[in-house]
Amino acid sequence: MESVERNAVEYRVRQAFEAGEFRLYYQSQHDATTNRILGAEALLRWHDPATGVAEPGSFLQALEATGLIIPVGEWAFKQAAEDCQRWQRLGLPRLKLGVNVSPSQLTPEGAELLAHRVKEMRSVCDLQIEISSAHLVSPVEGIVAALHTLRFAGADISVQHFGLDDYTHKRVWSLPVDGLKIDRTFICRMTEDPEVDEELAGMLMLARAYRLVSVAEGVETQEQYDRLRELNCDLTQGYLHAPPMPADRFEWLLRAECYARPGYTPRTGRLAYDA
Repeated sequence: MESVERNAVEYRVRQAFEAGEFRLYYQSQHDATTNRILGAEALLRWHDPATGVAEPGSFLQALEATGLIIPVGEWAFKQAAEDCQRWQRLGLPRLKLGVNVSPSQLTPEGAELLAHRVKEMRSVCDLQIEISSAHLVSPVEGIVAALHTLRFAGADISVQHFGLDDYTHKRVWSLPVDGLKIDRTFICRMTEDPEVDEELAGMLMLARAYRLVSVAEGVETQEQYDRLRELNCDLTQGYLHAPPMPADRFEWLLRAECYARPGYTPRTGRLAYDA
């Protein structure tokens, strides 16, 4: 029965790609000190006419199994570039944009293709490639080489779900990374469990020691946000600020935030002075 269901999902995923049913959503990332939007994470969604909007957990395995992860990933980079270019034309500020990649995209050929996309996107955003810590366990030589290629092309590299495995935690100093995204499981428990809070503080100290940008994902309460500020976390992301949203809604979120800044000039997308 599981095989039948899996085949059905894989068939539907193929149809979805051909029909253009995939979309990019964006979730804002905020400066933990000023609360200003400095970046966003691009998130894949499937607009299934039968069941509604689906998150990657329900179809990512099917994309991998069918090999569609490569063309869908290529589409995602192109779409992100188009969205950022449009925001720039509207005079909205330049963003650091996080895009997730799969190990399937980090073959030598795949890394070269992604490096080309990175170079194309440098004019419209500061690109950050995000990869799960689970893919950096063992063996990782090929993936590490691919990350070096992307970094050389101009992208920053960020480790997602950081803290879930000791291996990545212990060898992060040797990896070609620029940032750490602390997993939401730590954020949701930090204000209730002193041991988790202590572990989180240690991860943030590690990030500062290696001059890595720290991002806390899954921030949902003001108490969590305030504690992260006390611990000198760099960026926060979560429903406290805003949920993932389609590009047109994210554009309005950017507009609203920008127009509230003293000295903002829409023609250039820059601040005449900082508040």
